[in-house]
Amino acid sequence: MKRGMNLKVNGLVREVYANPGETLLFCLRERLGLTGAKEGCGDGECGACMVLIDGQPRNSCLVLVGDVENREITTIEGLSADGGLTPLQEAFVAKGAIQCGFCTPGLVVSATALLSRNSNPSEPEIREAIAGNLCRCTGYAKIVEAIRAAACGEQCVREDGPLGTSVARLDAVEKVTGKAQFGADVSRPGQLWGAVVRSTRPHARIVGIDTARALAMPGVAAAVTGAELTPGLYYGVDLYDQQVLARDKVRHVGEPVALVAAETPELAAEAAAAVEVSYEDLPPVHDIDVALAPDAPLVHEDLLKYEAGWNAIREGNACSATYITRGDTDAALAACDRVFTHTFETQIIHQSYIEPHASLAEADADGKVTIWTTNQKPFAVRRYMSHALGWPMTKIRVIGMHIGGGFGGKLEMGLEPFAALLALKSRRPVKMLMSRKEEFQAANPRHASRITVTTGVNRDMKMVARRAEVLLDTGAYSGNGPTAVGLAMFLVTGPYHLDHVDLSGKAVYTNKASSGSCRGPGGPQAVFAGESQIDIIAREMGWDPLAFRLANVVEEGDVLGAGQRLQDVGVRECLEQAAAAVGWGREEEPDEGVGLACSWWT
Repeated sequence: MKRGMNLKVNGLVREVYANPGETLLFCLRERLGLTGAKEGCGDGECGACMVLIDGQPRNSCLVLVGDVENREITTIEGLSADGGLTPLQEAFVAKGAIQCGFCTPGLVVSATALLSRNSNPSEPEIREAIAGNLCRCTGYAKIVEAIRAAACGEQCVREDGPLGTSVARLDAVEKVTGKAQFGADVSRPGQLWGAVVRSTRPHARIVGIDTARALAMPGVAAAVTGAELTPGLYYGVDLYDQQVLARDKVRHVGEPVALVAAETPELAAEAAAAVEVSYEDLPPVHDIDVALAPDAPLVHEDLLKYEAGWNAIREGNACSATYITRGDTDAALAACDRVFTHTFETQIIHQSYIEPHASLAEADADGKVTIWTTNQKPFAVRRYMSHALGWPMTKIRVIGMHIGGGFGGKLEMGLEPFAALLALKSRRPVKMLMSRKEEFQAANPRHASRITVTTGVNRDMKMVARRAEVLLDTGAYSGNGPTAVGLAMFLVTGPYHLDHVDLSGKAVYTNKASSGSCRGPGGPQAVFAGESQIDIIAREMGWDPLAFRLANVVEEGDVLGAGQRLQDVGVRECLEQAAAAVGWGREEEPDEGVGLACSWWT
């Protein structure tokens, strides 16, 4: 039950009317408007929510507001008495210790606590002090450097200058002070909180959805199911195979089937759990082999009816198939001195951005919706929503906020249409955040892959031919799968001269969460396979891996495996300089390893 409480925050006594059992983080952000502390996990694991309580760093997502009455609470906004930057914040800016900025306030708070108790910490002491603060972007080196600089009293001055001068980020100050606004930092008067009802089955027909029990709960304002949306509308990056809410069947655990909006996040979660969904289970398809079997259950029975942005080959559970042939690969392999075949597999990899997906939508009197969101492609979101909901794009306004890490994982549509639908139905602003569980259950990680590579070589170190089969597990929907498999096809031959290539690639449906972009979609998988085989061949043939690569790299005017003729080629010089930089060929120290690999991008 709510009651009045006094909190000492940043030197001021603030009166709040809140439930003593709610988190300090929620109270700071939603009741006091102090959004510098961020929610990255809700479990005390990421440190983005760090504040000082009586001078000690604490994860505010784990602290109940009723337990900190009359305690001294300091947030990132209260570190500087005069409103300027502290020496530590100046060091973060000057040393380039800031990238996306989502974790920066928590890091600054933890480092402030360290320097208050230890004015001259060693590097191990610094690293121990910030061990509870996760940063996905920086690699921590610059952060440690900035903390050491502040501890040593180094005068850190932000610079401007000509080309070649190291300069501070334009957004560094707002990020280091916690003033930069990310998706979840926006609030509107009278806002509701939205939640998604997600499938508990990997593959099933939807028999019925009953929202009555949820809507009967006091404080629940609206519910939306797929049956209320215009039928026959789909969206996608390349292939339009996905609906905003599942209508006839679900294709993975975690697929959205309904939406609810309520007065509090907790009540919205309770209402989502109260929505009753009945299913008729179907055989699930969990791996590539099962999916490609002749008698495999179809993840999408209407695959050939979907619209697409291009004339893709579609067959069975392959939403996109690509074939590239140059020369006579069979004859060339038969004539080679040695032929090597290897299969390489990679797993699903989540981008692991610290900021979860977040969106807030507000509808005006004419039905135009404004959406504040954490998305890397706000203009694409408008297009996807228009396709998926049948709305003109003039009805959709998307405001892209600072992004707390994306790495490709926030390129596709996320919570935006859900918040918009609930805002229109409830006639109130609706805010939605993904939990960390939802992120792993229903976001768009890097594709798992299986790539089989066959390469023929002669004893003079020359590669003659390469055959490759690239299979990407794209999950329940195509997402970025067709693009990723297309890019992988380009890259699997590497930057090497090959007159004979035979390539096939498929993006394969399975009953898993859809995969998407992640730092060069399709590239890491293909390069891992191709370059690993280069090393295996060199080792088995007794060749130096660098010399083997240099004997085969493309030159000016050469044609790559997929047919691109090249200009301004510098891969040979790049390899030679890289080898010199790492001391290639020298005797290695104990427990030391040195390797080389090379690739290119389209």
